[in-house]
Amino acid sequence: NHNMTPALQTRDRLASSWMIFPLAGAFAVVGAKIWLIANGGSPTPFWDQWVAEGKILYPKYFDVTLNIFTLIAPHNEHRILLTRLWSLMLIDVGGYWDSVLQMLANTTIIGALVAILIATFRPILFEGSYAALTLFTAAIFGLPFGWESTLAGFHSQWYFVMLFGIGSVLLFCEARAFSTRWWVALFLAVLSYFSMASGALPVAAAFAIGVIQFNMARRSGWREIVGLALLGVAFVTMVAFTPVLAHHAPLRAHSIGQFLRALLQIMSWPVTQDH
Repeated sequence: NHNMTPALQTRDRLASSWMIFPLAGAFAVVGAKIWLIANGGSPTPFWDQWVAEGKILYPKYFDVTLNIFTLIAPHNEHRILLTRLWSLMLIDVGGYWDSVLQMLANTTIIGALVAILIATFRPILFEGSYAALTLFTAAIFGLPFGWESTLAGFHSQWYFVMLFGIGSVLLFCEARAFSTRWWVALFLAVLSYFSMASGALPVAAAFAIGVIQFNMARRSGWREIVGLALLGVAFVTMVAFTPVLAHHAPLRAHSIGQFLRALLQIMSWPVTQDH
């Protein structure tokens, strides 16, 4: 359209090919993960896998004694339903307990997350900014910050909690209470909780966003108030059903200062801090 300004023409071109950026970012991250697995992966199950999968999950599955209570049973502080179902699917697909297959399959989860994150910002960015966002997102998720999770086939829960947690918050932001979008967001939040215990936090985030939107007059009415109340109940319920392990208490931050120091040390990677 010759009547369009250059900026609008750029936006129009971007709209017609917007999937290129999410797919490019996702493939870049998946490729980086696969490279890491190829160079550092091991077919030998690692750490928690021996008990969680080798001792409990797979024997019950093949003995036909597996039930929903085993699937949602605590693993430390977490209820890793999705990881257990994912592992069962992969052992059926692969025909045997294949840790490398698990690692490779897990890269598709993080790839989906990257694609969703990039695609979410498409409506508000021009081509240059969108390309920059794609490069930044690919770098953040492609660099081996969490190499331990990439090289442990059992660690799909880290990817699931990000995928479903972030997805639920994104949907909640623009969802009217009790609309189809709102129920889908709540379902994703439940999946997030059944990935890791921290999966309860997206519900708290959605509640906080809803309160802010009320103050900004973007939400109103009793329907929205009831929706917020239900989110509050869901969060409290998730926290109440999260296991607490006494022997893990020393590993937790006991003050905001401890938490912030640990966070800064983690964020300083690859620089090490001795103090």
